[in-house]
Amino acid sequence: MDAQPPTPAIAPARINREHTLGLRAVVGREVRRIAARRTNAMLVLVLPLLGWVLLRSVFGAHVVRDLPVVVIDGDHSELSRRVARAIEATPVVRVVDKRADVSDAEGILLRGDAYAVVVMTAGMQRAVARNERAPVQLFTNGQWMLPASLITRDVRAAVGTISAELDVRNRVARGATLAGAQVSAEPIRSELHPLYNPALDYAAFLFLALVPTLLHVFVLALSVQALGSELKDGSAGEWIACSNDNVFIATVGKLLPYTLWFTALGIAMVEGALRSLNLPMAGSRLLLYAGLLLLVLAYQAIALLLVAFTANFRLSTSVAAFIAGPAFAVAGVSFPRAAMPPAGQAWSAALPISHFLQLQIEQVIADASIRVSLPLLGVLALFAVVLPTISLRRMGFVTRTPSFWGRI
Repeated sequence: MDAQPPTPAIAPARINREHTLGLRAVVGREVRRIAARRTNAMLVLVLPLLGWVLLRSVFGAHVVRDLPVVVIDGDHSELSRRVARAIEATPVVRVVDKRADVSDAEGILLRGDAYAVVVMTAGMQRAVARNERAPVQLFTNGQWMLPASLITRDVRAAVGTISAELDVRNRVARGATLAGAQVSAEPIRSELHPLYNPALDYAAFLFLALVPTLLHVFVLALSVQALGSELKDGSAGEWIACSNDNVFIATVGKLLPYTLWFTALGIAMVEGALRSLNLPMAGSRLLLYAGLLLLVLAYQAIALLLVAFTANFRLSTSVAAFIAGPAFAVAGVSFPRAAMPPAGQAWSAALPISHFLQLQIEQVIADASIRVSLPLLGVLALFAVVLPTISLRRMGFVTRTPSFWGRI
């Protein structure tokens, strides 16, 4: 009796069953491979959590305080001591020395004894009494941009307050009313209204941004290792055979344990950061964690692209390090993307982490609407879909061609 061809209703079911069995086989094989390698436990669990703990300890203070500053008082007057006390009272500054000589100001900065040196020269009080300018000089090390800018802000505010008080006092002494003197001393006054992160909390600014940045390094490294080691070890044939010779199923099954693990770990790390530092969550957790899942998928897609087109474990690992290493510097958080040249902006736009960090800022800090953040999710989804579409055919070729196996 001739065999009957499968009916259209049965064939898809059989195919789906084969795919499901193949997927289970590849996932089970990958889980056994992860368990068999001690280095995997370090990269999957120990190092990401250790990095989180270290970052948490660094940013636990939330704001920058007590930066060492040296005050050189060459006037030794009531006014100079008042200025020194006002500077010392600012939250950012901690005066560590008032006895240094002006000739040593440059040496203090070069030795790293202080981030800044304030110099008040002799005759300052007499110059003020004669209605002459008496500058308070501030020397900072511009290479340390953040401490220099914070100290400059606070010292300028302290000196400006005393200067305004002296001006008002002089005007009142000449017969002006107190209200009129205050207006005349500062006829135009700037009023600053920071809408987001008004406390200038560095935990909200940097710690939250560094958590997914840390995570994406391990996602990319582990994904390259998982895919590339099959070629390096010459086990690609066995891997593909588990999936019934379906490279799509083989790739999905290979990366799925890492997708689930790193998404869960990322959520735990972000939630841990928010709760341990009492940081507010202004927007939608659903949007944020959907973006986190897409971030993981996007970097797995980049790993697939690298391994498929280099077919070389060492080269793909090196390129992954080149991509992940400087990513935070060009992501637009520490240096504004708008100030970058076109090449820098293109580099930033080509990194999924840039789009996720913007999404995280919008949702955690700014309470942005879905309409505002949806394009960022779309960009991350493009990485996750387009790159595998480009890479899978090539991956299938190199995994079925023994001449690509065994390359270090």
